Amino acid sequence: RHPANPILTADDIPGGANSVFNSGFIRHEGKIVGLLRVERRDGTQSIRYAESADGLKFDITDELMLVPQAEPHLTYEEAIYDPRITRIDDTFYVTYASENRFGCQVGLSRSKDLKHWEKMELI
Repeated sequence: RHPANPILTADDIPGGANSVFNSGFIRHEGKIVGLLRVERRDGTQSIRYAESADGLKFDITDELMLVPQAEPHLTYEEAIYDPRITRIDDTFYVTYASENRFGCQVGLSRSKDLKHWEKMELI
């Protein structure tokens, strides 16, 4: 553990947040890039993009990542959280917990740049 822990807190989130939880990180183009699980002030979950040159000071976007846009994701992704990132060749894949009134499943999306995501499957 780093002496500066916690590295990321709710105070670091643009617009404020209740808390920052389990986040997924990967090294990319000399930076540490993460998808943060953020509980917003209204209690809903969101995913935010963050990047850092040193792993201690992060730039965090206002833009929400992995937002459901079409079915079946609109129905089955009422809350998404706990992203995990993997790179295979030139593509990044993220798995995440996807919760709704029917229960919880795993979502899968892919990206070439870690900022623009294509929803693939609910697995």
